[in-house]
This record gives sequence, C-alpha cells and structure tokens, in this order.
Amino acid sequence: MRDEADSHVHFYPLVLPSKQYISNSGYFMEQKAPPRIVGLETEYAFTPITDGKFINDSWGFPLFFLRLFPSSYLCTSNDLFLYNGARVYIDTGGHPEYATPECQDVGTLIRYDKAGERMMERAERFMNQCFLPFENQKLLEWILEFHKFASARDRLRWWFESKNYPVRIYRNNIAINTVSGSKIEGPVSWGFHESYSVPAKIPWNRLETVLLPFLSTRQIYGGAGWFGQSDGVMEFWMSQRASVMYLNSNHQTVSNRSVLNTKNEPLSDKDVYRRLHLIMGDSNMSPWATWLKVKATCIVLDMLEDEAFLAGINFNYDNAAGIMRMVARDISFNRTFQFGGRTHTALSVQRFFLDLAKRFYFGEERIEADEETREALALWEFALDRIYALDISVLSPYFDNFAKIHIAEAMLHKRGIETPRYPGFLRSFRVNSETATRLKGFDLSYHRVLSEESSFMAFQKSRSCRALKEQAERTLPFLARDLVPAEAIEHCWWNPPPGRATWRYSLIKAAEAYQALRSVQYISLYWDKGSLVDMNTIPIATFSNDDPHRESTEELTEFIEKMSDPPASSV
Repeated sequence: MRDEADSHVHFYPLVLPSKQYISNSGYFMEQKAPPRIVGLETEYAFTPITDGKFINDSWGFPLFFLRLFPSSYLCTSNDLFLYNGARVYIDTGGHPEYATPECQDVGTLIRYDKAGERMMERAERFMNQCFLPFENQKLLEWILEFHKFASARDRLRWWFESKNYPVRIYRNNIAINTVSGSKIEGPVSWGFHESYSVPAKIPWNRLETVLLPFLSTRQIYGGAGWFGQSDGVMEFWMSQRASVMYLNSNHQTVSNRSVLNTKNEPLSDKDVYRRLHLIMGDSNMSPWATWLKVKATCIVLDMLEDEAFLAGINFNYDNAAGIMRMVARDISFNRTFQFGGRTHTALSVQRFFLDLAKRFYFGEERIEADEETREALALWEFALDRIYALDISVLSPYFDNFAKIHIAEAMLHKRGIETPRYPGFLRSFRVNSETATRLKGFDLSYHRVLSEESSFMAFQKSRSCRALKEQAERTLPFLARDLVPAEAIEHCWWNPPPGRATWRYSLIKAAEAYQALRSVQYISLYWDKGSLVDMNTIPIATFSNDDPHRESTEELTEFIEKMSDPPASSV
C-alpha cells in the first residue's frame, strides 16, 4: 500500500525518544513505553416514564441521584469522585454521566465502564423502590432528612409527590422519536466520549490525517445501530452518533460536532501528553464491541506514533463527516469513496488499517504485541471476514449493530415478512404502524440498564445467541471467556485501577481519617488535583498529580505520615 509519489503527509519525528533494539526482522523495535492511558465517558438517558423529561436541576434531584453512588461523604456533588476513581455528574441536557478512572489497558477499562453501568442500574432500582408506598416512603422521608439534602429538600419532596416515577435509564445516544436523515441538533443526541493519551509533540495534522479515515469507518463493527423512521419508511443505521457528525474537526461537543474533536485538556503534564478526545462513537451494550473499537484505536495510535513506519503512505481523505454518515446507512457495505487516491469501501479501509497493523506487529515487529493486542487483531480480522462474506449473524453476540439486525430479522419473520439473507433490505423498508412501533420499542429496550428489561440481556441468554457463540468460539477460543465477570464488577465497584486513580483513592481515605481528628467540611477533587477544606472553606491541604501513571506523590505521603505521628506531649 505504500506509494511515495502519492504521499500528501509530512511526518515529524517524536520529541519523546525511546531506546531501540534490533528485532528478529532486522527493524528497530521500540522498547516498551509506559502504558497508554485510556478512559471513557458515558452519558445515560434518564427519564420519568410519566412525561419523558430529563433530570432538571430546579428539582434538586441531581443531588439525590448522585448520592446513590459509592463515594465518600466528604466529596461534594459537583466533584463527585467515587472510591474506584471514577467520576459521576449531571452533564448538559440533564444526562447522568459516568467517567471511568484512567486505565492502562483496555480490558481493565471495559470492566470499570461496565461497573458504572451496573451502578446506574442499582440507582434506578433504589429510586423506584423509594417511590413505592408504605414502608419505603418512610425510607424516603429518612433520606430527605439527611443534612446533605437540606437546601433541596422541599423541591425533592415535591418531585417525589408529583409521581414522576418510575424512572428509567438507558445507555444509548439518540432519542427514539428522531427523524431519520434530518440534521440533528439540541438534546436529542447525547455522547459517548473516548480519551487516549498520546505524546504531546505529535502534530495535530498528523493525528487528523491518519485517524479520520479509520474513525469514520470504525462504526461497521463499533456502532450501536438504530432504526430511523421518516414518512412511513424505516431504515437501519449502523451508528447512532454518525447522524450528528457534520464536521471533520472541531472543538465543540454539543453543537457542530465533528469526527475528530480538537479539544485538548491534558489533565497531566501538557509537555508530555496530549489527551485525544473522541466524541463520534456510540455507547455499546456489548462489552466486546467497546473493547474492540477502543483497542483498535490504540493499535492505530501505536502505528501513528512510529514516524518511520507510516512515512510515504497516502492517507488523503476528504469529507470524513459526510462519508461517516454515508457509511452508517450502508448496510450492504458496498458504497464507495476515495481514500489515498484509490476507490474504497468502509470495509476495505478497515482492512487497510488491519493489514498495516499486522505488518507493524508481526511483519516488521516494530513493537511487541501483547496478548490483548493479538486477540484484538484476531477479532478485528474475524469481524471483517464475516462482514465481507455477509455472514453477520455470527457477529451478533459481540456487536450491537449486528445483534439488532439479527433480532429484527426474527421479529419480521414472525410477522410473515420475508427478509433476504442479504442485509441491505433494511436500508429502506415499509412496515405497518404496529410493526414499526414494535421495532422502535425493541430498539429502545435494547439499551435498558435494568437487566430484566433489557433486550440485549435477553438476547445474550437466548438459545440462538448461545449457538452463534459456539460457532464463533471454534475460530476464536478466547471469545468463550467472560470479558466482565461478576467478581470483576464487585472489585471495580470499590477499588481503583493502578495509576492516578489509586492516588485519588488514597487522598479520599486520608481526608476521612483526618476528619476524625479535625474538622474537614469537604474534599474538592478533580482528576489531577485535590484539597481538604475546613468549615470556613479554607483549604487545609492541597495536592496535585500531573502523571496519570503515578499512584502516590511525596506531598500526599508526607501528609499521611504526619497524621500517623502521635501528638507531641504537652508536659
């Protein structure tokens, strides 16, 4: 695929040098660098079933909702960091958002992401229990007497007494009444954001040039899928967020959304790291879909950071946002566009990056491929092979868009509607209003966080899904393992992962211990800094940590040691 004459990209050497040695293939192999930091921010849809409105700050309800998560009593609701290092808050449009702690591998990231989803499920269960009459009303009254709710007590009581329940929480990105094909603005779409640490000195144009073609086509396996409807015609989109992407690059996240977000809030030493912030992806129910798309992005970043490896390759690519929307509506996988001076489809662009990655890790051995990388490359190739063969049912246990196609076909068959094996029929099709309502209802229920009401969970337990899994596992045995076992959720609920999240956990625990000795009113906490504040809102002690890999700092260690020292004798 290399073509020196077609190269439109100038690659700059990295400022951060690393030691090299000669691999078995005769190429320079980089010694292992510190693990890439990855994180996810997932906005959830929260709605009372009575009127469908989202959380409103005027109710005082966010204060109650956020206190249902495992956090210290000293953390303020505006800076609600959890014991596990994650953060929960109410984002634009009244959407509860769970931001994972900084993680150093994608498997760990997925476990902390799913722990957040289960926290949302528990919060929904608890709130709806509080709304029930008799004994649970007494529980609610007791909760409202807690001093933390004093400023919002009357508004909270009004909200509960107005019967704005039961509430429901969804992990999706688009309102069910969205009109297919329209330009979407405002609160009808909410986000799923990805963060990746990259060397600070990599030029932005290099990130943009390499990433745009990859990210705008990644949705063929990374999308969550949705059924759009307009003028009685339904169509299936491979991605929800693709419908709101209208620019290639931009710094905004609420309006004028773009495939590649230029926002750079490093939350670390700005001379060492840039935080690549992506807003174009979907919120997946399947942990395997999230795992593959995040790991594949890390793989592309590995290659991008090797200045010599990509030199001379033509990545010329225009109108990434337009192509992303086109790809989302192309479930026949054969729409073409220009990339690198050649005609491509979304499938062939993904194959292009996969082939580069295989040469990078295995052919030239530029860096060593760990087990997670090897498994991701295998699943990536398996997915592309099955898509090419139009054998997509076998992918449905692992990828949300294909699960929805598989289930929708079964629903249509049950109603006597014939569906050809070729999935392109879902591009545009007419059904009666009852069938359309059922498809839209299924689409929404797929994203329920409440396990017993989730179509995703029901499908995962079905005989059909088990048979398809057995078929896939014969090719890729590692798919048999549970990516997020129950014991992992339990651990991630209360404990931070390695890195700076452990530092925040230690800071919280130190504040709680100090509060037993002296009066601490609250902890002001952010990703890279924190302070203990007294009754007069004066900081008692402040701390900072600009290295996302660092688990302890000298100032925090000294503070903890001083607390442990016995008080001096007054005699």
